[in-house]
Amino acid sequence: MFVALSRFTIQDHMTDAVRAACDGHSELLQRAQGRVGTLVLSPQEASQEVWRLTHWVDEASYRVWQQACGAQESSEDIPQGLALVPRSVEIRHFDVLAPVGASA
Repeated sequence: MFVALSRFTIQDHMTDAVRAACDGHSELLQRAQGRVGTLVLSPQEASQEVWRLTHWVDEASYRVWQQACGAQESSEDIPQGLALVPRSVEIRHFDVLAPVGASA
C-alpha cells in the first residue's frame, strides 16, 4: 500500500471556493486504476491549508496516474484566480506499514 500527500496553503481569500472544489474530487482521480481512496483535510488551526491524501494499492499505480493525468487533474478543479503561498506546495510519498482497521 502507498499514500501520496499533497499539501498547500491558500494565499488569498478563496478558502471556501477551494473547499468546494475539493469536495467532489476530480473525476480523473476517481477513475484512476489502483486508487483505494482519497481524504482531503484542513487543519482546524490553519483553515487556509489543504492536505490531500490519496491511497493506492501500490506506488506504480500512483506513478501511472501521475504521469498520465496528474498535471491535468491538478489544474482541473482549481478556482480561477487562486494564489498559493510561495513554497507552500509539498508532495510526500509514504509506505503504509499498517492499514487502518488492521488487527494487532
